Amino acid sequence: MTHTAVCKQNDSSGWLTLHKRGGPWKVVSASRVSLETIIGGIVDDMRKNRAGGDFSFTSRRLDEVTAAPFAEAPEDLANPALVGMSITVLLCEGRPNDDSMWGALWRDPTGARSCPGIAGRFRVQTIPDQIEGWFARENFKSFEPARTHERFTLNPIQRPHFARELLLRHGPGWRLRELLPAAFPTAQVTTKQQQQIGAAHAAFLERRRLKNPKVRREELQREQQADHAARQGTPKQRAQHEAERKARYGLAWHPPSDAA
Repeated sequence: MTHTAVCKQNDSSGWLTLHKRGGPWKVVSASRVSLETIIGGIVDDMRKNRAGGDFSFTSRRLDEVTAAPFAEAPEDLANPALVGMSITVLLCEGRPNDDSMWGALWRDPTGARSCPGIAGRFRVQTIPDQIEGWFARENFKSFEPARTHERFTLNPIQRPHFARELLLRHGPGWRLRELLPAAFPTAQVTTKQQQQIGAAHAAFLERRRLKNPKVRREELQREQQADHAARQGTPKQRAQHEAERKARYGLAWHPPSDAA
């Protein structure tokens, strides 16, 4: 599994693309094209090849990454050398028997961790969209050097003073529910929600089944047969059947109680 990374060149004149596969990092390209072009190519490759490797982006230079490497395990997020940076991690949520549900963890420059919980869920198939969305929110141009003409624009590009990183992690330790359990509902709440969803789905399927003309005809025939059989019974049985039939259609009537 190849780990792809993008960082600045040491002189900040362009971007480096790095690969690592069970060994040290290797520089595979050095380019001065726009960051949007580089990230676009990586995202397109993810979509075409459904690549499952890790991905790291940082606004730091290569020498800075060498001094304080990317967080490749959850405990690396606590590295004091990484404090002062904004790090977003895309990782598996960790739901039982469901590795397709993912989420995002944010470690802010102070070192605190947070996540939007179930509100930030997304499916693993949309990881390329999530990467594009992150860069769109951060603004590709905010990672490039400021231009002279920007001083005269009404809405200047915001460039935070801290470094920003986006990490995509597949490792076994990267499970959002294990790292931030308080951000998700308890098992009891989850079970109740699943039961409610299951009951609603069953009711929907029953309504859809009853809309089938054949099914409706069969149901009507069974009711007619039951009515015919009830009419052959005793007066008490006929009265009971009539009361049940009215109750089924919401036509049951009872005299008011003495309290009323």
